[in-house]
Amino acid sequence: MKALRLLLLLLLPAAGQAQTYTNSYGVWGYTTNAGDFNLTVTSYTGTNPVVTIPGMIQALPVIFIGEGAFDSCTNLASVTIPTNITVVGDWAFAGCASLTNVTIGTNVATLGNNAFNDSGLISVTIPGRVTSIGVAAFGGCNSLTAITVNTNNPAFSSVDGILFNKSQTAIVQYPPGKVGNYTIPNSVTNLEAMAFFGCGGLSSVTITNGLASVGEDEFEWCTGLTNVILGHSVTNLGDYAFCDCESLVTITIPSGVTSIGNEAFVYCASLTNLLIPDSVAMIGEEAFSSCLSLSNVTIPASVTNLGEAAFIDCTSLTAINVATNNPAYSSVEGVLFDKSQTTLIQYPSGKAGTNYTIADSVTSIGYGAFNYCTSLSVVTLGNSVTNLGDEAFEYCFKLTRVYFQGNAPASVGSDVFKSAIGYVPATVYYLPGTTGWGSSLGGLPTELWNPQAQTSGGNFGVQTNRFGFNITGASNLVIVVETCTNLGSPLWLPISTNTLVNGASYFCDPDWMNYPGRFYRLSMP
Repeated sequence: MKALRLLLLLLLPAAGQAQTYTNSYGVWGYTTNAGDFNLTVTSYTGTNPVVTIPGMIQALPVIFIGEGAFDSCTNLASVTIPTNITVVGDWAFAGCASLTNVTIGTNVATLGNNAFNDSGLISVTIPGRVTSIGVAAFGGCNSLTAITVNTNNPAFSSVDGILFNKSQTAIVQYPPGKVGNYTIPNSVTNLEAMAFFGCGGLSSVTITNGLASVGEDEFEWCTGLTNVILGHSVTNLGDYAFCDCESLVTITIPSGVTSIGNEAFVYCASLTNLLIPDSVAMIGEEAFSSCLSLSNVTIPASVTNLGEAAFIDCTSLTAINVATNNPAYSSVEGVLFDKSQTTLIQYPSGKAGTNYTIADSVTSIGYGAFNYCTSLSVVTLGNSVTNLGDEAFEYCFKLTRVYFQGNAPASVGSDVFKSAIGYVPATVYYLPGTTGWGSSLGGLPTELWNPQAQTSGGNFGVQTNRFGFNITGASNLVIVVETCTNLGSPLWLPISTNTLVNGASYFCDPDWMNYPGRFYRLSMP
């Protein structure tokens, strides 16, 4: 036997060197495994819909199915894994959309991460020897309605087609094609990573009081999920926990939750009702980004760590309110600020009105602060702004004029004014006497805001019972003429908006004779 093995070693390529083998099913790529006198199948090329993986190649047993070996073999409908194979590698059958039937050999002990991800499996039986199943081994198998387990298996079990560990304290995989409502048993204290990933048929889930955490990606891409009830034992919602649950309308977050992870509810486009309990201390970055139906939200006093762009792209959001005793954040007329109101964090994308003036106290505009404010046409920045965050005014499609009352900001992020192709870009206007200005800011052209009321010439004074004058300045400037009757206690009111076509416009006031005195000034819109 030793001589035979020596002869085989001389005949076979060096360990790890890729070779091919052809039989009636197709062409098999394989490598030898150093010192073990066995092989790993690394690839398969063929058109036969029914395939049996060879048990022997070059008189050596095939022990492993390598990573991605059958990746995207879209014609493959049925596969038999022989008894001597012990490991099915990561992504081994991923993307095999036609694969409906798999016979797993009795000696297989390990199913790798995403081993059958996005394949067309209808049902699968886990044999008694399997003791290791990787993350999302059957994730994205949208036709898979049941996973059964051999009763002799020492590591796993199944109930109603759902894969559990042996003691049924953890759910390993919920069949992605299983439809209807589901209540997680009280015995379950853990959900394995991505256990419900891509379960599009799941319509409602109730998490009972055994679980403390909903982990990362746990219910991601559950596109049919409309309602979630969380047990009072839950304290943490992980990153991407309900990402892309596009049908989710309501979720009951219990008072024990202290943390909501990054992008936990991103792209939950149908989410309308949201109550954040006063136990929550941390809300992650973009936690509720692109929740297109969310109309208002209140941040309780307990939240002291709010990630960037937590409510970005929520196009129906009209107000972000903050509890008055919150030590870190505040709100003014539904606009979110830090406590000192020196940083404007988020302007609600769905807030009514087209013009907005940023107070002089504000020094910084946060990341994506006005992102997708599609109604905003004019914004005036106070004289203290020194920082514009990345994407601060991105996709403000109707924004045409940006007025700065102070010096040019020292820091300008990327894509500050990025908009869709085909939209006319805005113009940035700055005041005489301010500094740091060039020909553009954040990709937008800049223009000196320099209107002048002309107090001489034929158009100045009373003209046919009207008082008027010419206004000159940079071409296409938009000027608001304001008036008051008492400079000692002025109440300035806008009475006319003029556009300086070719650098000039005529203003007239037909009501000037109705007042004992009338004063005028030029203002930004």
